[in-house]
Amino acid sequence: MIGKVTIRFPTEKKISVMNVEGEKVHRKGLTLKRLTVGQTYKTSFAITAELIESFARVTADHNPIHLDENYAGQTIFKNRVAQGMLGAGL
Repeated sequence: MIGKVTIRFPTEKKISVMNVEGEKVHRKGLTLKRLTVGQTYKTSFAITAELIESFARVTADHNPIHLDENYAGQTIFKNRVAQGMLGAGL
C-alpha cells in the first residue's frame, strides 16, 4: 500500500490514513506519554517502480540508474536503484 500520511504527535485519537485506492484506514495513535526508553517502532513501505518514476518526475532526478533497466543492468547494482532522497524521506 502506498498512501499519504499526515500525523501530529502526541495524539489519543484514531489516525486516518488514505490509501491509493481512496479508502480510509484507521489506526490508533501512539502518544508520547506511552513511549518508554528503549522502545522501538518498526514499519515497512513498498518502493515500487511507479514510486521511483513519480519521485524522478517531482525532483527532476532522471538519472538512468533509477529509470533505465538496461542501463542499470550494466552497473555494479545489476538493477534499478531508488533515489537516495526517496529512501531518506521515508
